[in-house]
Amino acid sequence: MQREAGLCVCLYILTEAFVCLYDAGLVYRKEALVNWCCSFQSAISDIEVDHLHLTGPTELAVPGYSKPVSFGKMYDFAYRLADSGFAEV
Repeated sequence: MQREAGLCVCLYILTEAFVCLYDAGLVYRKEALVNWCCSFQSAISDIEVDHLHLTGPTELAVPGYSKPVSFGKMYDFAYRLADSGFAEV
């Protein structure tokens, strides 16, 4: 029970800190692209990202992958809805 109480206090403190930062204008909400790290399962800042300008499909070595990963490709696909009556999408 003591551990659960400590967790509740910790969550309360984190929430209060976030609200204070928000009220001070230091944290804000915005619709924008973010840098997502698959290893950390979290967003990371721009200074932690190596930006590359790609002019077309490019294969690059990525840490944690045994083979090069393709970047710069766009895919377009659609799924037929069940019982939609459409033969093609």
